[in-house]
Amino acid sequence: MFEFRFTFGGSDYLAFTMHHQQNNPVDRKLLMISRLAFPVIFIPAQFLSLLNPAQYDAASLVGRLLLFGLVSIAWFFLVPPVLRLMTRVQVRMMRKHGALQSMQNVVLRFEDDSVTEIAGETEVKVRYSGITRITGGPAGIYIYFGPVQAIPVPLSVFQTAKQRDDFWYFIHGKWEAAKEVPQGVN
Repeated sequence: MFEFRFTFGGSDYLAFTMHHQQNNPVDRKLLMISRLAFPVIFIPAQFLSLLNPAQYDAASLVGRLLLFGLVSIAWFFLVPPVLRLMTRVQVRMMRKHGALQSMQNVVLRFEDDSVTEIAGETEVKVRYSGITRITGGPAGIYIYFGPVQAIPVPLSVFQTAKQRDDFWYFIHGKWEAAKEVPQGVN
């Protein structure tokens, strides 16, 4: 089996948060809603000015539509970087106010039937059947056991790409095998 000992720091937490924000289906839907909110609300509002013929001016309507069209396009492309910046600022503020421990020693044990994470004085044990999804990012492998709860495995714990790949196949194999066991048997 596998056992990893490492220090989980603020940069690891930020990497997980950013990965989660970009890959979680709910967050992706919220991002798309945020991107489309401006055009959906403001461009149709410009056509409402047609209901008041006293203030109707074709040139100003075209000008407003062009302006709001350009702002909508800019909004569509600027929302993701702004959200990433806001996340970075929130993590820094959490660290500054002591809500986020800067460094934490972690022990991860991958046994026959479960994963055990020991971080500080907290121990979490998750059966492979309780894993909901496994994702990989540029900074780590994330083993989700809830909508936003995950066991992070930083890539820095692997000395070689082969060791990382072996672990990836191991954890996927355990997860797939646990999914095939009928409910109540595992």
